[in-house]
Amino acid sequence: MTAAKPDAHGIGHADASGRLDSAARHALYRDLVDRSADGVLRYVYGMVGDPAVAEDLTQDVFLRAWEHLDELRDVSAARSWLFAIAANAARRQLKRASRFAWLPLDPRRQDAGNPNPDGVNEGAEIERALGKVSDDDRAVVLLVGLEGFSLSEAAGVLGTSPAAAKKRWQRACARLRTLIEAERTEC
Repeated sequence: MTAAKPDAHGIGHADASGRLDSAARHALYRDLVDRSADGVLRYVYGMVGDPAVAEDLTQDVFLRAWEHLDELRDVSAARSWLFAIAANAARRQLKRASRFAWLPLDPRRQDAGNPNPDGVNEGAEIERALGKVSDDDRAVVLLVGLEGFSLSEAAGVLGTSPAAAKKRWQRACARLRTLIEAERTEC
């Protein structure tokens, strides 16, 4: 087996057999953890709403990534591949759990942001609204709006077409606006 050649970031590529050598495999995994651990935790937490469950699922995601790293065919798509694993883990958890209490997106924060000059805490409004949309809509909002994925990347993570992801994104944003406006008029 030929050694994998590193890219500009020092990450090895798969050789003709599709396998990474040991050093390249470890480097790729370390890079995935370094670049994506916080984002995976935020995404999973945003989906399941429980910090302890999110931490457990995040560990499971990285364990699964390590176990299946040889299946990754395109190193440049490693982050999307990792978030697809996270999306599947979150979906499985949501199927197991009948209900969850909605919590802030960032488990390290005590509050969801400071109120603006009008006294409106927009972060808290968004988080409450996210708790009221479907799991699929929440997933695309978290990937695109929070984690910075393009709609095409989010489509790949969620196993849907870019057109479907775009429509879901538009629908979710409209639904969130409606929920937030309704909450503001209730006060």
